[in-house]
Amino acid sequence: MIYVFLFVMGSIFGSFMNVCIYRMPREEKIGMSRSRCPHCKRKIAWYDNIPFFSFIILRAKCRHCHGPISLRYFIVEFIGALSLCLLWWIYGNSLMTAVFFVYIAFLIIGSFIDLEFMIIPDAITIGGLVLGLVTCAVFPQIMNEYVWWKGLLKSFVGAMAGGISLFLIAEIASFIYKKEAMGMGDVKLLAMIGSFIGWKWALFTIFTSSLLGTIAGVILIFAGKAEMKGKIPFGPYLALGSVISLLWGKDIVNWYLKMLG
Repeated sequence: MIYVFLFVMGSIFGSFMNVCIYRMPREEKIGMSRSRCPHCKRKIAWYDNIPFFSFIILRAKCRHCHGPISLRYFIVEFIGALSLCLLWWIYGNSLMTAVFFVYIAFLIIGSFIDLEFMIIPDAITIGGLVLGLVTCAVFPQIMNEYVWWKGLLKSFVGAMAGGISLFLIAEIASFIYKKEAMGMGDVKLLAMIGSFIGWKWALFTIFTSSLLGTIAGVILIFAGKAEMKGKIPFGPYLALGSVISLLWGKDIVNWYLKMLG
C-alpha cells in the first residue's frame, strides 16, 4: 500500500512540476493561482486537474474549448510518480529519498523546458546549485560526511568539477566545429548536478549522457530524421545521465571492472 500512496503523491508533485514547466519560461508567477487552459484561458476545475484520470477522461482535450492537452502533462506526472517510488525502493524512509526527489524534480522541470524552448532557466540551474550546496552543508551525510563544512566542500568541488569540465568540452567542440556546440545552460546544469552527487558522479554523468546522446543520434539517423539530431537539447541527456549515475553508477562501474577481469 505504501507504493500506491507514493505513486499518488509523486503524481501530485508531478502535476506541480507541469505548472512550473509551463509558467517558468513564460515568466508567469507560480503562486497559488489556479491553472488555465492555454487555448481558451478558462480556469481548470479541480476535477479536471486530477493526475492521470482527468487526462484520460477528457481524452486529452479541454472540457470547454476542446483544445488539445499536451501528452507532456501525463508523462511528467508519471515520471514524478515513478521517481518517488523508485527512490523509496532504493533509499527507503530516509533523508536521501526526500533530497533526491527534489533534485530529480529540478531535473524534470529543466529537461522539459529545454525540450520545448532550448533553454534551462537560471531558477533551475543556479537555484538548484545553491540548494545543493546548502543541503549538503545542513545534511553532510548526503556526501558521506558528518561535518557540515566537509559536506559543503564536497558539494562545491562537485559543482566546480562538473561545470568546468563541461565548459572546457564545450569550448573545445566549439573551436573544432567553428560554432557554438553547447549552451551555458548545460554547463550550469552539470554544476548543479555535481553539487548534489559529487565530482566523481558528475564526471560519470558526462560519459553516460554522451552515450545516451550518441544512441539517440544513431536512432534518428536510421529513422531517416538525421536533420533533427542537432535540434535536440543536451539538457535532458545530462538529467537522465545524472539519474543513472546516482542510482546505478556504482553497479555499472563494478560490472565494468569485473568485465576487465
